[in-house]
Amino acid sequence: LGAATFSGTGLPAGLAVDTATGVVSGTPALAGTFEVVLAASDASDTITTNLTMVVVPSAASSFYWDFFGIPTALVGVTYGRQPPILVPAVNGTTVTYSALGLPSGITYSTTTGELAGVASEVGEFPVIFTATDSANGAVLTLSLDFLVLPPGGGDAGGLAVNAWITKAKVRTGRPGDDSWSGSCIYNADRRTGRAFDPATQALALSLGSSTFRVEADTLRTTSAGQAYRSPRGDEPATSVLLAAPKQTLKWSVKSATLTETLPGVLRQTLLIGSRGYRVDAFIDLPGKLLVPAGLRRAAFVVSKAKVDVRGSGKDSASFSFLLADPAFVYEPGVSTLRLRVLDGAATVLDRDFTALGTATIRNAAGSTAYTLKTSTDAAVAAHVAKFKFTGADGKGTIVLDSLTLPALADGEAHLGVELTVGSRTWFTSVTSFERKANRYSVP
Repeated sequence: LGAATFSGTGLPAGLAVDTATGVVSGTPALAGTFEVVLAASDASDTITTNLTMVVVPSAASSFYWDFFGIPTALVGVTYGRQPPILVPAVNGTTVTYSALGLPSGITYSTTTGELAGVASEVGEFPVIFTATDSANGAVLTLSLDFLVLPPGGGDAGGLAVNAWITKAKVRTGRPGDDSWSGSCIYNADRRTGRAFDPATQALALSLGSSTFRVEADTLRTTSAGQAYRSPRGDEPATSVLLAAPKQTLKWSVKSATLTETLPGVLRQTLLIGSRGYRVDAFIDLPGKLLVPAGLRRAAFVVSKAKVDVRGSGKDSASFSFLLADPAFVYEPGVSTLRLRVLDGAATVLDRDFTALGTATIRNAAGSTAYTLKTSTDAAVAAHVAKFKFTGADGKGTIVLDSLTLPALADGEAHLGVELTVGSRTWFTSVTSFERKANRYSVP
């Protein structure tokens, strides 16, 4: 491989990237918060990472974040450097720190602002950091994306958000009477002790620069799930319904003032306890979300799953998924088709079914459907009974039988699901519960 060259976009005026060393230098001419994308290229590959850069008005600013960005983490690898990785504030008297949305396994010191630990899940995690100076009551917040890549690294731009916005409606241009409503399906760790706890954890909904919080211990239990409705007369008026067993969240915000304009690509961020999701989606002029074609980045969610461990050669697994990726490309007979299922670091299932059959593509009314008809692989008893994906609605199904699977954790198993189509790979983690002996399902 040749020497790497570096580039960057989004830097404030006055700063530049040295193409040979990757060093960012100069004198910033503008204060603010900047989303910076840095890229490194060699003779064969290009990788990217995104950072949040904060430029304060002057060195004499009284209380501010002293922060440039944080390095990307690798799943299963200790997140630590010397000197330590810090997200600190300066000029405070007695400062304490907290964070919402960090990936599982990563900690944030309440006294030093140091990040440490071992991330246990791959993904992009929107995080809200808070610094509080108790001496004068000053509070700072900082929003950024914490990236966790597979152990071997990879391109941060290829990470898929594990939430699927099923509906969204936005109305802007009427300050004080703007509104935002929507619903989503998401994947999360719902094992005992890790599931969202409404008594101790908060929810946060963000549309662009507007954030709406539902504080801990304010959700009430109903037959439909965990519900919240702001007191009568409060503005904005916010309501939320979280149905964790179904992996769904619904929300409505009324009597608000939104700064976003339509049509446009709007950033929607959901923080559900310790797990965050960010979706960049196109909202049309009437204020409706175009799903899945309107998504501006990859989204991958397992909506249903069944795993039966009955005995050697008699096991089976099926997955229903939702997938949208602007870079999705599939070429019959050429593109790779592969499914991997992981239980922690252990491989439960690894099936490359590229050559098992003939794929057909059907186009009708703007909908592209991919159907793979397969036969038993002579080399391995296991085979793919069904693979189907419809591009118009992003719905897909994979059914495998004649498997031999290892035993799963009793009661609940948190599984990683990795799907590869062509040159793109998407990953999500979802908790599967043992409904009957050795039979696991989602939801």
